[in-house]
Amino acid sequence: MANRELERLYKKVRFFIGIKAASPDGKMVVNSGITYRKVILDFQKAAQTLEKQCRYAFPEILKKEGVCFKEITGRDLQLADLRPSFCPADDMLQAVMLDDVEDNCGAHVLVETSPGNWQGHFLLSRPASKKEATCVIRMLRSYHDSDPGAAKVRQGRRFITGDMRSLVDWSEDAADVDHAVKCYSDEDEDELELDDEYPVLTESQKDLYRQVWERRLKNSYSYLYPHGNKSAADFGLAMYILDKGLSPGVAGAALIHSRQTLSIDKGSYALRYVQKTVGAAWKEKLRQTEKQKRLKL
Repeated sequence: MANRELERLYKKVRFFIGIKAASPDGKMVVNSGITYRKVILDFQKAAQTLEKQCRYAFPEILKKEGVCFKEITGRDLQLADLRPSFCPADDMLQAVMLDDVEDNCGAHVLVETSPGNWQGHFLLSRPASKKEATCVIRMLRSYHDSDPGAAKVRQGRRFITGDMRSLVDWSEDAADVDHAVKCYSDEDEDELELDDEYPVLTESQKDLYRQVWERRLKNSYSYLYPHGNKSAADFGLAMYILDKGLSPGVAGAALIHSRQTLSIDKGSYALRYVQKTVGAAWKEKLRQTEKQKRLKL
């Protein structure tokens, strides 16, 4: 069974059943699901009973997302639309995953989630803590130019189901944890420093940015965030503003005005949170710009 290759990398997993689909024009996306029983199970047991788990989860997801799914895609939600996924639940990580990589990226296990789109699983040179594994992801991401939005230690990964393809190469060298920690730690990253005083926004700007933030929130529904991921909405708003050619200061001011519960949610950490969020968006904008330059060469 193909999932046994993944089992060599992940001993314990937390698994969930979800859906993800886009409208025919690609402008709207439904992304949702449930965590199955919210318990940690052995990987092998989870992989062997996927069909049963999907049937168990389908009525609940249909009730929760059926109307929205049909409005966006134009058809009824079906059992075949469910996507079984998992994330590692081990205290010490043995592997990390990058999304949207090339099929020759040197991963130990590659899973084709859709035609031409691959998730790459990289074996670590030794078991690593969450912080250490984050450094490894940062190192691999900078080299392989993978999706920055799917580069978390416990990011969702796809089980190998149906006619999905997988490639395995255990001859590849393991990702060097110690080198990653030395060269890609948090302390080595430059952070964007924003001014203490943000620019004053007009009322029309405030209204526009609030609407953008709410759209980003609505598009971030998932099994982990049934009411929307506020952090994802914050990042999406910051990227929207930077893509318009406006300054990071404007993005910071927009976040403060758009997320009305920011001071309640973050307390004394609110301003620092705004700076880190805008800083992350600024780095992603620079990365995208650099990638576009390379493509033009």
